[in-house]
Amino acid sequence: MIVQEDIIIRATGFYRPEFRFLKKAELNYPECHFVFQVKPGLCTQKAINYMGCVDIQFCLNQMAYVSWAQILREKKIDVKQTCEDFLGLREDGMFVMEQQRRNRKSISLDRLIKGKLKLTDYKDMGERIIALADFDIEGRSCFGSLKVAIKSK
Repeated sequence: MIVQEDIIIRATGFYRPEFRFLKKAELNYPECHFVFQVKPGLCTQKAINYMGCVDIQFCLNQMAYVSWAQILREKKIDVKQTCEDFLGLREDGMFVMEQQRRNRKSISLDRLIKGKLKLTDYKDMGERIIALADFDIEGRSCFGSLKVAIKSK
């Protein structure tokens, strides 16, 4: 299901507008597919035309936030938290506990960038939910795994 723009805006709304790279998302549980547009030179004094580590991290965070919101919205997993609960916690509701990332080649910024995130496991621990996910940006140009903690309501 295509992620509605209001979910994307609410899940990424605490970022300054120039760092809201996510343009489109679609959930085909357990995978969520994304389209990003990253502008050169947002984090550097001289514009470079490829994704830097900071750009990649912004994309990964936005992938995690929007995926989780949409998974909850579609009730794809058995947890007490709702999409509205999560979006209400957004500013401090999720943090990356662990991340493993490999960069195989540079990712050019002269076109839209595609990514996907796949939920591989989760555990509801009462006060928080631990979720594990694999990710891929631009056909394994950058790939790896995330372990995130999500505050429960």
